[in-house]
Amino acid sequence: MWYWCRQHPGHRSALLVEDDPAEPREPSDETTAEARLLQRAVDNIRELFRPQSWKAFWRTTVDGLSAPGVARERGISPDAVRVARWRVLHRLRKELGDEA
Repeated sequence: MWYWCRQHPGHRSALLVEDDPAEPREPSDETTAEARLLQRAVDNIRELFRPQSWKAFWRTTVDGLSAPGVARERGISPDAVRVARWRVLHRLRKELGDEA
């Protein structure tokens, strides 16, 4: 099953992640199309960001770690992690045409 990640109440993160990879489920055509669209968007924007920014975004948004935890891991401030995450998500939303 795929779903939209939520990091903060009322804010939808622009990433789909698999709910439980141990439970095989047949994805619907709509879900598969959304996943392909998202993958293309991620591929298109990834090179626009420094590796450290991308990793901070990925670790907080996809892996679900806290900004302070990623900051310790990457040797940067929690605010730098939050800014990197915001910038990547903002650009991803723009790429997907969802600038709300």
